[in-house]
Amino acid sequence: MRLKRAAVVLTFTLLITSITGCSVPGGKEDDTNSAEADTAGGEKVLKVVLDEPPTLDPQMANSMPSQTILYHLGAGLLRMEGGEVNPDGAESYDVSDDGLVYTFHLRDDLKWSDGEPMTAGDYEYGFKRLVDPNTASPFAFFGAIVKNGAEITAGKLSVDEYGVKVLDDKTLEITLQYAAPYFPSMLSNGSFAPARQDYVEKYGRDFSSTADKNVYSGPFKVKEWHPNEALILEKNDQYWDKSAVKLDELQIEFVKDRQTAFTMFETGEIDLTSVPTLSIAKYKDDPRLFQFHDGSVDYLKFNVNKSEVAANKNIRLAFAYAINVEEFAKLRGRGSLEAARRLVMPDVSGVEKTYGEEYPYEMCPPAGDEAKAKEYLEKGLQELGMKAEDVHLEYLADDSDGAKEGSEIIQERVKKVLGIDINIKLVPYEQVLEMVPKGEYEMTMSGWTPDYSDPYTYLELWMSDSAYNDSGYSNPEYDKYMKQSQELATEPKARLDAMFEAEKILLADAPCIPIDVRRATYIKSENIKDLDYYFTGYGFNFIRTDLK
Repeated sequence: MRLKRAAVVLTFTLLITSITGCSVPGGKEDDTNSAEADTAGGEKVLKVVLDEPPTLDPQMANSMPSQTILYHLGAGLLRMEGGEVNPDGAESYDVSDDGLVYTFHLRDDLKWSDGEPMTAGDYEYGFKRLVDPNTASPFAFFGAIVKNGAEITAGKLSVDEYGVKVLDDKTLEITLQYAAPYFPSMLSNGSFAPARQDYVEKYGRDFSSTADKNVYSGPFKVKEWHPNEALILEKNDQYWDKSAVKLDELQIEFVKDRQTAFTMFETGEIDLTSVPTLSIAKYKDDPRLFQFHDGSVDYLKFNVNKSEVAANKNIRLAFAYAINVEEFAKLRGRGSLEAARRLVMPDVSGVEKTYGEEYPYEMCPPAGDEAKAKEYLEKGLQELGMKAEDVHLEYLADDSDGAKEGSEIIQERVKKVLGIDINIKLVPYEQVLEMVPKGEYEMTMSGWTPDYSDPYTYLELWMSDSAYNDSGYSNPEYDKYMKQSQELATEPKARLDAMFEAEKILLADAPCIPIDVRRATYIKSENIKDLDYYFTGYGFNFIRTDLK
């Protein structure tokens, strides 16, 4: 066994002291020049506008809005903060030499919000509930990293065979399916939060549907939830590190119209909200505005099983070199997007620096290369026995204004450079979500937000046996390098070398064309200090946020 990792006090690493319209992988805001808010003698209440979570059931959540709230309601074994993995429910842990077995040692003072003591069994129950087919969690795949997870969810094995074992009330052993050095960073995710079996069994499908139908282990607990209106969290006095929590209450307003929310900020009704795209340029020099990568990479995706045109690699590469991603980001994003040069967002962790710093790469020139695009087009047309005017592809997009605008930018560019007609098919967003997983498209714009800070979270989607690979793409060489990355988990550089080779193979085959990296753009009151945000796991972290 390796030496036990010493307990680390939950502290933030100051990544940046002032942000004005710049992108960073994570950050913490501290406005030292702001006037102090008059909070003496009163409660500290922070009012923000965020997207409404579809659910607060930790094992049923599969969206960032849910995960952001669950981050504040649960004490995972470990907690991601500003890019660092720190202890939470577990004060320390051991890792076997082969990287497969983790032994977590829980704190002595863990309690639920109702005062009941927490045990290793509560964590075990949460883990097993995630992959149990009876739960039918849309995020069950997340638990496949633990031994037998995928087989249990598929109904091939009993949930009792999951690789999670209680050694005693304060000790939990977890055995992975394969060694994964990023596993500790995953434990902040609400899916792995502890769960109270008595509440789950009492309320069934209504578990967590209202404030009184769950108990909480994290820094906050739900005080009130008014669907479509607001969610109010209050400080959890039973949390082991309650002294770190400065806010008495976090009031989250659900305002669908971004301009309305922005107006509420300008009139002082709220303290933090996103900035509408059309207002970014106006406020770009305002010190209250800040931007950060939210981890999302958008890419044009081809279904290679749908048509011979989409299946032709040279045609796909012609598209890749024809599209000017810098122009797309400018026209479509207006300050909220960056041109993507590759599939893996460069900010994710490398060995010692970021992946992008250690493994620089560009699929195509950001402005495109029209001559190269036409070369690939000619090769593809010869292989297909077609002329450019005979090539037609259908572009599936949702009927929102943004998606429509983006598809038209692609359509116009491809026609201009390649002479190929794209037929845009607009359908409601819910219908896109149904059609794409079934492979009912020729090409579409998709995106991925990472579940942890590692290249694997982007690259595993394109393995031949991935449940999320709806494009039909399959390359044995790609799969070989991805499997190697699993086998090399205890050799950090060799592992990343293998994933870099896989990424280059993927982009050379072009089943996807990276288009943009999203930037979250927010504005906040000058009274807010110690605001933490990050591109994976939680979006915003208000645990240590204070008001001046």
